[in-house]
Amino acid sequence: MTVMQIISIPLSKLEVSAVNVRQSGRDQGIAELAALIASQGLLNPLQVTATWKNGKQTGRYGVIAGGRRLAALRLLASRRELAKAAPIDCCLVDDERAAEISLAENSGRLAMHPADQFNAFAGLHDGGAGLTVDQIGLRFGVSAQTVRQRLRLASVSPVLMEAFRESRLTLDQVMAYALTDDHAAQERVFAVWPTSGTHYIRQQLTQGEVPASDRRVRFVGIEAYEAAGGTVRRDLFTEDGGGWMPDPLLLDRLVTERLTSTAETVRAEGWGWVEVLPQLPSLFWSLRRVQPVTLDLSEADAATLEVLQARSGQIEAEAGDEMTEEQAAELDRVEAEAEAIRAKQDAFAPEDKARSGAFVTLENHGLRIERGILRPEAANENEAGADREAGSDTFQPLGERAPKEKAGAGLPAPFAAELAAHRTAGLQAEVAGRPDLALCVLIQSLIEPHNSACTVRVVEPALETFCPGINETEARMATDPEAIGNRVPGEGALLPWLIEQDTDTLLGLLAPLVARGIDAGHQDWTTEQGATSDAAQLARIALLDMRLWWKADAASYFGRVTKGLILEAVRDGAGVAAAAGVSGLKKAPMAGAAARHLDGKDWLPSLLRAPQVEPLAEVAE
Repeated sequence: MTVMQIISIPLSKLEVSAVNVRQSGRDQGIAELAALIASQGLLNPLQVTATWKNGKQTGRYGVIAGGRRLAALRLLASRRELAKAAPIDCCLVDDERAAEISLAENSGRLAMHPADQFNAFAGLHDGGAGLTVDQIGLRFGVSAQTVRQRLRLASVSPVLMEAFRESRLTLDQVMAYALTDDHAAQERVFAVWPTSGTHYIRQQLTQGEVPASDRRVRFVGIEAYEAAGGTVRRDLFTEDGGGWMPDPLLLDRLVTERLTSTAETVRAEGWGWVEVLPQLPSLFWSLRRVQPVTLDLSEADAATLEVLQARSGQIEAEAGDEMTEEQAAELDRVEAEAEAIRAKQDAFAPEDKARSGAFVTLENHGLRIERGILRPEAANENEAGADREAGSDTFQPLGERAPKEKAGAGLPAPFAAELAAHRTAGLQAEVAGRPDLALCVLIQSLIEPHNSACTVRVVEPALETFCPGINETEARMATDPEAIGNRVPGEGALLPWLIEQDTDTLLGLLAPLVARGIDAGHQDWTTEQGATSDAAQLARIALLDMRLWWKADAASYFGRVTKGLILEAVRDGAGVAAAAGVSGLKKAPMAGAAARHLDGKDWLPSLLRAPQVEPLAEVAE
């Protein structure tokens, strides 16, 4: 065994030797290693050889083993936590053995098992040292979050940790089990599903709890839930720090309280009734509603709108053809403020509010308020020309109407439910053998979902939300439910009437009812995954030609887009010369000129052009 000489060498005299065999990973974990050296000192000396030039020693030394330690020492010196000439313990090695010793030191090392590191961190935190999370992080060069994660892993059941040491569990699986501190629960899941994936492990450990992604949690907020006394089971090993709420009853109470508070605000607007519902009732889709009216703006709003419009034109005039980011941002702000004022012109008349009401509910996207809803009885009275006072007893909230006597009264509830199930199965079997009857039931359920034996619903895209006034367009009037309702008898007589109609009449009713629920999808006719959408295929088969349903003019397009897009449209539809002729105009004159140039040209913006996809084979044939 060779005895090596230990000497102290100034840090400034050390450099990495070309003999050092470690070529990869030299820069990894330097900050963490520097923190360890700062807190624990240099536990192992560097292996060095003297540097020679022209047969003489230069006074400098090359590090043949310990290059990462040298980098960590230099990092400490750059932070002024260590003197640049601080003495460093080194083992001086003969030149002939330098390569051999460098290889020997970098070989034969066995990394510590992660479980041992977890336990060591726990010992520093909970054992005799009693170090805080921040103190451990500083001493070992890791973040406080990393320390918390390792402490959480150290708390996993010894049974699971032993399986981890034996490679029967992966680190990802152990992190999933660390979601709870309940060893019994961890071991129960492991005993039944020893090879299950991380998602299933978390699912089993959080049964009956509400995930942070739930709409109720997003609506109420985790902070409000915790402020009300709720606890959160947090996952330290996901990027979003997701968690679970173990108290769903508290969460539901908070949701109800907030919805009720919102309902009071809505009620103060003057509606005849306001209901808080867990979800919109099925009859909602058949209910009629009152429409907002156009009101005059107040003098203050009208003056503000005039100023905003003037500023918008000024920005565009100053920008010319090239608008800076600052100008574009200011223009967006000005136009948003102007749009908010214009929105005040659309409001409900007080008498319409008094005879209608609103639903307040919670959906996946958040709070939803539906205003101007007419109850079926109110709609019928309105059609008959009868007036009613707001707050009449005929406006009973859902769930408060007198229950009818149930068939099978006196039977044990489970047995009554069993008989009812047989009755439903029998009726289904009869209708299954009658395609003509099934078609009638389908149409009835779409027209009168609250009065049909079958629950089928077309979910309409919220076009009016994004495009106020679209229901007055010719395209939407082609699928107007009110127009369809005028073609059929009233409630209670619809199904017998449908049975007597021929197939062509039935299909003529069905087509607009189904069409009302169609959504053309993403702007480029693709799915979220980028594939061609079914809507694109449908548009191609239907020979969609938006020139029949929409026309570009100053109001519908040119007055609402940038000057660059106006010029692009004129160039596309009327030619380069026409575009050059309008390029020097201000925004409003340019919009009018573009409309004149493209009048009768059947020009469409790319968003409205039919998708370029191949039709189905059988349709092509």
